[in-house]
Amino acid sequence: LLQYFRKSDPWIENSAPVHSVQLDSGAKKPSAFSATELEDELFRLFLKARFQPSNATGVAADSWMALMDRLLTLKNDCTQENEKKHVKENILKLIDIYYEALDAPKKGGRK
Repeated sequence: LLQYFRKSDPWIENSAPVHSVQLDSGAKKPSAFSATELEDELFRLFLKARFQPSNATGVAADSWMALMDRLLTLKNDCTQENEKKHVKENILKLIDIYYEALDAPKKGGRK
């Protein structure tokens, strides 16, 4: 199995996809908070992340696995080229959604 492994290029974010993460215009930079305000804000963000987790990453990962299974079953079927192309496009879209959901809190956006 290891002999078939080949390193892929790192993921590069697409230029502003249609459903990209919306930046929160009212978000303040950490340097704008006082020490007490920063502590309160970080604790509030922790509670929000802990008790209202985003499902986008899990759904994207599950969907990616289902599409990858479909792609692997189509691998040897040359008559399904159009479907294979469509499945590959959907896999790439799911990868973008997954990484955008992971990066949303770091970019000041919503999950």
